[in-house]
Amino acid sequence: EDYNRVCDYSATIGLDVISISYPNNVPAAPLGSSSDKFVFDNYRDEICFGNPVSDEIDVNILNSINTRTIKLLEYLHTEYPDQNRNQYLTSSNSLQWDKIIVSGHSQGSGHACYLGKRNLVERVVMFSGPNDYSTFYNKPANWISQIGDTPLNKQFSLLHTQDQIVSFSNQVEILRGLGIITSTETHTKVDNLTTTYSNSNSLSLNISAISNHNSTIGSSSILTEIWEYMLTHE
Repeated sequence: EDYNRVCDYSATIGLDVISISYPNNVPAAPLGSSSDKFVFDNYRDEICFGNPVSDEIDVNILNSINTRTIKLLEYLHTEYPDQNRNQYLTSSNSLQWDKIIVSGHSQGSGHACYLGKRNLVERVVMFSGPNDYSTFYNKPANWISQIGDTPLNKQFSLLHTQDQIVSFSNQVEILRGLGIITSTETHTKVDNLTTTYSNSNSLSLNISAISNHNSTIGSSSILTEIWEYMLTHE
């Protein structure tokens, strides 16, 4: 229910939208204190694909984001065949990634980013994240800087400069690690801007909100234009 606004708006601009429930009771950010260099890599891998590699969580293949998405699309195609949801599945019932926008908020933004690393997706849209920053090693997680399958110009991030859950400066370092912004570039503040936001892939808010961390998927009147830009801008 927390994500109804962004999901509903995405549908109004012509996208087919699903919102996946998945095992998410272990947050990502506290893992930063671990001395395990691959703690975030394994965490993302197990939640996204169900590979038994993480000591922090226990997610099997059937309950992974990947399988839950496949099963939901299969169900929707059976129940509502006129919606053509099977276009997002291959003939072997795996995901047709190049037709899919992956998106998420907070922990989910990291999953979306990780899925975009592992697959060539239509685009990656991230809200209030990713947040995979190692406070033990004082740098972004190992997987962040790995070369991924989805081009950087297809990846978009929206942060709040006063995020009270995760340090904004660490979030920016993660975006630099991803390559969305370079060492000499910065994020584009969008509070008082209209599209096309300097054609930036890294956007930030400084609006007043009850929860700055949740403000990126909130009810502010400026958000729908930002969401549409992130979902459709070429």
